[in-house]
Amino acid sequence: MIAHFKKWPFGIIAGASFIIFFYSTLAFVAFYLVFSGVANQTGEVVSPFDNWWQVLLFILAIISFICMVASFVFFVLKKMKYKEETNEKEDA
Repeated sequence: MIAHFKKWPFGIIAGASFIIFFYSTLAFVAFYLVFSGVANQTGEVVSPFDNWWQVLLFILAIISFICMVASFVFFVLKKMKYKEETNEKEDA
């Protein structure tokens, strides 16, 4: 399976996914805090999933987290396989 993805830059994909995960989570929490403050002043009740774009931010955070973890695992597996190949060449 790793041989099929041999030329994919898993480190870059993991890094980009982390950036998307970080900022989407930060935006999700920040908007919830702002809306909670406004709702507290007006006596309303707010939830983190009131608007469609808040749900979209949450889903984006989940998908980018899964992508980050998967690409990091593939990155580590790719490095381990490369290390095994270099050790076999040195032993021969």
